[in-house]
Amino acid sequence: MASKWDQKKTAIMKDYAAIADKVLDLNGLKGARLRPLKSGYVNIVLLATKGSTKRVIKISVDDKLQNEVYWYAEAKKANVGTPKLITYDLTEKIIPYKYMISKYIDGKPPSWDSRALQYRAGIFTGKALRKLHKRRVNGFGSLNQDNKWSNKTWIETLKYIRGFAIDNKAALRVLRPKQIELIDNLTVYNKELEVKSARLLHGDLYSQNLLYANRLNRFFIIDPSYYVIAGDPMYDVAYSMVERGKGFNAGVKYGYDIDSLTEKEQYRIKMLGIFQTFKDMTWYIANNDSKVEIKKLHKSLLERLSSI
Repeated sequence: MASKWDQKKTAIMKDYAAIADKVLDLNGLKGARLRPLKSGYVNIVLLATKGSTKRVIKISVDDKLQNEVYWYAEAKKANVGTPKLITYDLTEKIIPYKYMISKYIDGKPPSWDSRALQYRAGIFTGKALRKLHKRRVNGFGSLNQDNKWSNKTWIETLKYIRGFAIDNKAALRVLRPKQIELIDNLTVYNKELEVKSARLLHGDLYSQNLLYANRLNRFFIIDPSYYVIAGDPMYDVAYSMVERGKGFNAGVKYGYDIDSLTEKEQYRIKMLGIFQTFKDMTWYIANNDSKVEIKKLHKSLLERLSSI
C-alpha cells in the first residue's frame, strides 16, 4: 500500500504544471518551462527554466520543510557551499503545499569511477561538517511546525530515529533477535552517547547529497535530513563514513581531522557507525533495494559488532 506521502506525490505529479503556476507567477518565472527532477522521499523537485534563468522548486508533501529552510540559512552563516535559497513559503496559502525555490546548480554527485574525485569530495565533506558543527542549536532533532525542537535530549532523538527509520521486520530477515538487542543496547540505550549541547547537523551527508559542478570545479551540499538537523556532530561523521568507498572515507577523515578527536568522540563515532549501518541496511531491505548493498552493509555491521 502506498504511503500518504506517495499518494500526495502522485497527486502533484499528475498536475504539477498547474500547481506550480502561482509559484512561477509570483517569482518572475511566468511562462517558464517545467520538468521534474529526481524527487526525494517527501518532496517533488521541479526545474523551472526561463531564458538563462534556472530555478529548482521543491514542493514538500510533509510538514518538515521548515527544517530545510532553517538549515540553509544556518549553513550560509557557517560559510558552507550550498545552492542559494531564493525564497520559500511555509503557509500553504499560495499553493496547498510548503515550497522553496533555490538556484539551480549544473552538477551531479561525484563519480565513483574517480577515486581522486571521491577523495576530494570527502575532504570537502569533512571540512564542511567541521564548519556546520560550530553552529550551536537550542534543541535536538528537528523543528516542529511551531518552530520548537522535537526532542529534549540526544538519546531521545536516537530513539525517535530508531522507531521511525529502522524496520524491525526487515532487520529480522538477516539478524537474530539477540543481535538486534545488542545493537539497541550499544546505541539507543547507551547513556555514554548522550551529549549536553546540540550542534547543527546535516543528518544525511554522503556523496549522493553532494553536487560537483565540473565547470566551476566546486562542490555543493544539498538535501539535509528532514528528521534530524540538531544533535551530536559525531552522528554526521559516522554517517558520512558508512560504506562510502575508501577514497571518500579517507577524504572525510582528513577533512574533519578525525585523528584529533577525543577518545569519547571516537567512541561515539564507533557506536553511531553501528547505528547508521543498521539503519541503512534495514532501509534497503524494507524497500527491496540493491541486494549488493544489503550484503555489503550486513557484512560491515557484523564486523563492527564483532570488534566491540
